[in-house]
Amino acid sequence: MGDASAIINNASVVIHTIVVSLKAENARLLSTLRAVQEACKCPITHALPEKPVVASDGFCYDEGAIEQWLQHSQTSPMTRSKLETGHLLPNRSVQRILEILRESGVECSDGEENEGDLQIQGPINSARSQVLFQCPGAFSVASHLWNSIFGENANT
Repeated sequence: MGDASAIINNASVVIHTIVVSLKAENARLLSTLRAVQEACKCPITHALPEKPVVASDGFCYDEGAIEQWLQHSQTSPMTRSKLETGHLLPNRSVQRILEILRESGVECSDGEENEGDLQIQGPINSARSQVLFQCPGAFSVASHLWNSIFGENANT
């Protein structure tokens, strides 16, 4: 029984270490994703652009929003200097960044900062599975530990 107890204790320590590491990495990724998301937002709509374009002021806007703006004003919403009309260029870099985020399954929602805002499909559950199944006999204790840290719905 002593060997089994030692295995379970070691597995618990390993799982706890991995959980702490994953939480730190999750926080770092969340911060980075929020910064990228904020940098890509249209300054008119304060939302991610459907079709990002660059105006002559060098700023990126949602095409529909800047076209509507230009119907009422010929100045930059950011600098208030005169904008050259008809010179909206597709912002392929921002478009690609947004596509990569969508394709990767990463969503970083607006709102209050909490761990639940970042949704990454796969890595945490994958790491959990690798640890649990490489430590035979520790599954039930590790599962209980995991659920006590992440909550009962963390199994999905």
